[in-house]
Amino acid sequence: MEKEQKQGNWFKRHKILSGVGAALILLIVLGVATSDGQQKTQTPAAAKQEAKYEAVVENYQVQDPATIVVRVKAHNVGSASGKPSCTVTADNGTRAYHGFDTFTREEDLGADGYWGFNGNITITNPGATYIKDVTVECK
Repeated sequence: MEKEQKQGNWFKRHKILSGVGAALILLIVLGVATSDGQQKTQTPAAAKQEAKYEAVVENYQVQDPATIVVRVKAHNVGSASGKPSCTVTADNGTRAYHGFDTFTREEDLGADGYWGFNGNITITNPGATYIKDVTVECK
């Protein structure tokens, strides 16, 4: 019993495999042809220079029935200078008595710079004495 020899061109007998192989070769050639030979690197997000702020409420006290005075300290922990805008919020825990205000620095605050400021927060329903929490967020 002899094996039957296959006749004809391998590419003609395997048209689908030949087509897939040709398409892959074409994609590789096009990829090499359109490449400029230079590696493209993206700057990681951490390497971008930007201002970033951390802030704390150092203290607050009641000034009158509807106002508290707040002392805030902001720190630029970013790698670039910027003009921080800080929103100070005061609340009694149930929002029955609350208030907020936004304070913006006029001059740039350099990297690793500090900015301390005082601000007055007006509380709703003259409830300054009920305030339990004062927070600050700077952008």
